Amino acid sequence: MSNRRKAPEQHPAAAERRTKQFPGQAAPLTRFPAPPPWALALCAALLTAAVYLRVTGFDFINLDDPIYVTDNPHVLAGLTLDSLRWAFGFNDIMYWQPVTWLSLLVDGTLYGNRAGGYHLTNAALHCANVALLYFLVLRWFNLARPVPEANAGGKWAALAVALAFGLHPVHVESVAWVSERKDMLFVFFGLLTLRSYTNYAQCRADGLKTNLLPALLLYAASLLSKPMLVTLPALLLLLDFWPLRRLRLWQNGSDGPTRTGLGPLLLEKAFFLLPAAAMSALTLLTHPKAYGATDPALALKLANAVASYLDYLRLLVFPAGLGLVYPFPEAVPAAKLAAAIILLLGVSATALWQLKRRPQLAVGWFWFLGTLAPVLIPPKVGLHVAYADRWSYFPFIGLYLGLAMLAWEGLARLADSRLRSGLTAGLLAALCLALGVATHLQLGWWKNSMTVYERALAVTDDNYFVMNNYGVLKMRAGDFSGAEKWIRMSLSVQPHYSKALGNLGILYTNTGRYSLALPYFARALEQNTLDPNELAEDHYCMGLCLSQLGRYNEAEHHYLAALKHKPDYSQAYNDLGNIAIIRKQLAVAEGHFAKAVTLNPQYDVARNNLSQVRALLAAVPTESSAQNP
Repeated sequence: MSNRRKAPEQHPAAAERRTKQFPGQAAPLTRFPAPPPWALALCAALLTAAVYLRVTGFDFINLDDPIYVTDNPHVLAGLTLDSLRWAFGFNDIMYWQPVTWLSLLVDGTLYGNRAGGYHLTNAALHCANVALLYFLVLRWFNLARPVPEANAGGKWAALAVALAFGLHPVHVESVAWVSERKDMLFVFFGLLTLRSYTNYAQCRADGLKTNLLPALLLYAASLLSKPMLVTLPALLLLLDFWPLRRLRLWQNGSDGPTRTGLGPLLLEKAFFLLPAAAMSALTLLTHPKAYGATDPALALKLANAVASYLDYLRLLVFPAGLGLVYPFPEAVPAAKLAAAIILLLGVSATALWQLKRRPQLAVGWFWFLGTLAPVLIPPKVGLHVAYADRWSYFPFIGLYLGLAMLAWEGLARLADSRLRSGLTAGLLAALCLALGVATHLQLGWWKNSMTVYERALAVTDDNYFVMNNYGVLKMRAGDFSGAEKWIRMSLSVQPHYSKALGNLGILYTNTGRYSLALPYFARALEQNTLDPNELAEDHYCMGLCLSQLGRYNEAEHHYLAALKHKPDYSQAYNDLGNIAIIRKQLAVAEGHFAKAVTLNPQYDVARNNLSQVRALLAAVPTESSAQNP
């Protein structure tokens, strides 16, 4: 006689209650297959494209875009041997980023100086990043929850991450600014690096032969686009813990890949650490000199670095008041610094406390903290800012991951599948609507330089850098009184700002007030001892003013000083030729004009001057022969 208990019989009415469907009632959601991953990835990319398509009608802006495109003859020349040689060489206008230059050279070949084409490439790369991120996150979610039933919501959670990344307004700066092509590219190759590393980890778990070479090559491409992911080795170690589950801090059953000791995992990261360290050192050596008005003390940089995490978290949940430049503070309020410290420590402690139960929280949080760290304490290079929207482009992915996993966990607790499906659809729709509208509004400020600067001036205070650039735009538009107003406002905030001093001198030069311009050029030269191009321009402008005042000896001195800092300054050679003509030194003048034409074959003024002085030289022997037959 069997000792097994007989299963209780099921009452027919109970079975009927579970399967009966009333007229007009939809079938349970689980009866219909979810859309395939490629369809959801395409949906996220198309929604992103729909929002960003308008950038093809935007113009360049006069901050960095002249360096990258409009005033860069190598980029405008397109793909040539000379431009390729320049792109992979070292130059003094930017740190080493040959992959970014190569991308811009391709655009130069396709679009010339048409801004819409460069914007289109940026938008296309952003949409590609959205699709790549979707597939990568979906794979991670499936690895983290290997039970098929638990993966039903993984597609929607991955879609939420991709949509947040694609539509969050804080990323508008990275996409709508042509100069930030480097953001598009370093994230593109960075995501491919993470995908390749995930393949490597899975092959190792399955006992297959594999190596890190593909991931290392993709990582090199990311670093050569922009040296931002220098903390990737630490991020890979986080991913080893979750979702790859290669590193276990405790015994938690036998499911999943075989655990790997910490030593071998650290050794793997050494292969990534070497290029990261090399690129960090190279960037510090090749980055252009500082063009800000001040170099803050280390203590202030550290305080701002900690406090800025608070600003980034605010931008995540309340992306209002976005602007191009946020001025570096003269001091960090003690209350803000204390709040930032408490928040950072509190969230970090909570993430560690939940490490065993919700490891995704720690990974997402420390992803954010670690990948943002390299730009928070800059050395004396470039412009010091309190924080920047573009710097969140990759770090925010960690926060999107953690939040999506929390939402997925919360929805999974709902027993009613229809309610769960409805809430999921509603939350995704609300996410698209809220972020899409905010991004659409933010994009409106990126039409051209004027709108970008006007927005920055509206949302920031004492923004001396933008005030100066806005004044330059006014000057180029012929509004000299408006230009003088804004440049003087810039100097009222930073009296020793060499760019504003020089621009005020240029303003007075353009309006014929040469004596008034000279003191500003002199002050600019006193303040600026770093930027050779700016030094050359200030010396040239002083020479121009002095020559207009008839002080030719002093003018010649400044023209020669300009050539010392910028040997290919064709205008300086042309003006030296004019001084030589005044002194009746025709042979000397011919040499200067010829040099100007050699440096710039399209310099028509110098070419005409050269023709005239050669005609004068040719006439001299004829006159001499007529007098002495």
